[in-house]
Amino acid sequence: MLRITNWPLSLYRVSGESMFPTFNDGDTLLGFRWFRPQVDQVVVANVDGRPVIKRVAAISRQSITLLGDNPAHSIDSRTYGDINMDKLIAKIIAKL
Repeated sequence: MLRITNWPLSLYRVSGESMFPTFNDGDTLLGFRWFRPQVDQVVVANVDGRPVIKRVAAISRQSITLLGDNPAHSIDSRTYGDINMDKLIAKIIAKL
């Protein structure tokens, strides 16, 4: 995934089919880095040292469950478990 940062906005490029049909491989997305996560938001998170784009499925006090919109082609919290809130990078606010 390509990431171009211009604080507080950043550009992200979708890589793969995990968010289909919402986003396609190669789509460019605009993310806002200052946010409070909510269920159903699409976010960018740091998972094992790499950024991933996923949808927020559940939020607990200190962790968050992320799922792809295309479960058959998504590696998400079903594989790597919930992630800490401090691993969130941005929420997606637009497809460019």
